[in-house]
Amino acid sequence: MSNITSQNIRNQSDTYGKPIGLTINAVGNTAAYKFYSGSVDTGTTPVVLDVYTDLGRVGSSGYIQNFTSSVKFTVAMSIDGTTYGDEISVRDTAILNLDSWIGFKKIRLTRVGGNSDYEILVK
Repeated sequence: MSNITSQNIRNQSDTYGKPIGLTINAVGNTAAYKFYSGSVDTGTTPVVLDVYTDLGRVGSSGYIQNFTSSVKFTVAMSIDGTTYGDEISVRDTAILNLDSWIGFKKIRLTRVGGNSDYEILVK
């Protein structure tokens, strides 16, 4: 059995070349996780991730990582699924910690400048 790492998950895609999402549901009283991996580019911006639908509840922690150097993207969170708060820039190769956010239903990523690859883990 091969080890599951963020690198080999990030390299997976469906038959149309779109990145896949991975949902991990742990047994017992531990939380469910959602892993997203993809690209914010001209054809996909903005990318809206529906955490509430994917997890069946609001997200409360995790991280967002920008894997592309010299390029940034912005992140905006929605606590009601419709209205988004201020945009936060995630600079090249930076990680935005989501542990201090209070319940969010959606995450919106918007391209700034060039194309950028991302990885997100929501718990």
